[in-house]
Amino acid sequence: MYRPKKEPANQPIVIPKLDRLPVLEDLLGAHQQAQRAEGRWVELSWNRPESDEKLTLSVIFRLEGGAPVWMLKEGEFRNAEEIWTYETGDTGLVFNLTIAECEGLAAADNSASLEPSGAIGGRTMSGASGSYGASMLGLQRTSSGRLPAFSLPKESGIATMEGDLVDMPVPNLLQSCSMGKMTGRLLVHNNAASAQMFFEDGVLVHATADGCLGDDVILELVAWESGKFYFYRDQKSTERSVQRRLDGMLMEGLTLLDQSRTIADSGLTLDSYLDKRNKQLSEAEFDKLVVGGAPVDKNLQKMFYLSVDGLLNLGEMLKEKGLVKKEWVPILYNLLKADLITISAKSVQPDKTSFLVATPIDRIAIDAIERSFRRPDTGLMSYPHFQFMLEQEYARCQLHRAQFSVIVIDLWRQQGPTMSPVPISALKEIFARIESVKRKLDVLAHFEALSYAMLLPHTGTASAAILAYRIREVLLASAMPGLPSDQLALACGIAGMPEDCRELGLLLSAAKASKQAAQMNSTPLVLFKDLQKLPV
Repeated sequence: MYRPKKEPANQPIVIPKLDRLPVLEDLLGAHQQAQRAEGRWVELSWNRPESDEKLTLSVIFRLEGGAPVWMLKEGEFRNAEEIWTYETGDTGLVFNLTIAECEGLAAADNSASLEPSGAIGGRTMSGASGSYGASMLGLQRTSSGRLPAFSLPKESGIATMEGDLVDMPVPNLLQSCSMGKMTGRLLVHNNAASAQMFFEDGVLVHATADGCLGDDVILELVAWESGKFYFYRDQKSTERSVQRRLDGMLMEGLTLLDQSRTIADSGLTLDSYLDKRNKQLSEAEFDKLVVGGAPVDKNLQKMFYLSVDGLLNLGEMLKEKGLVKKEWVPILYNLLKADLITISAKSVQPDKTSFLVATPIDRIAIDAIERSFRRPDTGLMSYPHFQFMLEQEYARCQLHRAQFSVIVIDLWRQQGPTMSPVPISALKEIFARIESVKRKLDVLAHFEALSYAMLLPHTGTASAAILAYRIREVLLASAMPGLPSDQLALACGIAGMPEDCRELGLLLSAAKASKQAAQMNSTPLVLFKDLQKLPV
């Protein structure tokens, strides 16, 4: 009997069978092949641990578009049984589901079924145990849009995973790092703030952000709906600031996020002025009205309510009281739900400046003075003026017991073993990119003969390190005039006051020693506090 042969273009692409469990790079390779061969299945297979049972993971990009479809089967040929099928652009999620199946964490439990979004057939993950069961699969809402870009590190300090929070929300991102048992540093930043977290075998051990440390970082981070993330494999920290389990913090963070949205929907902002709706309310009446609200420290809630007087805006109140998000968000949520406060755009105190006419500020004269501080060849602040600014910041630090950090930067063009100065045309682009990510009050300047430096007021060294990595990412993002991005060599040394020392000269020496250590170890940056011994 005549039987037409299958067209080669319709046959699956079979990747050679693995002699081990798949790793994330295997799935990414299959994903990339399927993307190039749209309309064809790509198959990746291996045996279960300590078993001859064959598992096959297949992926296809449909011709009509949409997210890729992933299918996991057990067995061979006609005896193959489908385990699950998902339509998702989240390769990290597929990897976690696959490893969970291989390790026997996906045993069916009809009494406690949780179906991740994207399941379109076959058996779903249910009744999972251990850390996987605690990962809140119901939270998965990964967009089927752009996939975070993964790549093998070309050199120390290059991100092995990067993407956008629009495509991978923070809860999904953190769960992916946890369930994938990843070790390294996760950097997340948006236009307003930055955060970094350290994982060891999937366990979150240390986290820091602008003004936050440890568990509080996660509670803040869950509310971020936009931004970029970068994961640097095998980068570790000796600090241990995280005390709670990740799943519990994510649950609390999502609750805070819902409460924050309710607060925002009411029209309340940090610039809003709050006042008591009923100034004659008794304590007993107050307690009765807030009963059944979100869990919160009752005494703290009462003290906050008593301080509401319409004189300070919300931002000023929070700064005065030193409250963190997990404290003030549920309090405001309860007060709004109980209709105990009013919101206004103006203070109840009369504005004494309302009759004044603003004195003009001569922007042209200011710009002329600023230009006199800059070198004409690079447009960058000169080293002598940098030292002047540094001395002024030191005086402020002494007066207000504030902190600041210095980053010393070396930039070179690397062509094989040869190192040469960066062309002036590329330098101007480098400085423009750094300006795009630094704050207005941060100072970028020449340092000594061939180096550069940044002065970061009111910034600890951990936050300075986050900025340094952001700078590295924007510099390596694309080529510059006369300088391909893969030829740019950068080394940063970071030191802070009073964190590392209390004298200006020693501060600069500490930053220089850290920069030298970064060069010797081929790493993008070194903090002085992390040096075990000074470079020789």
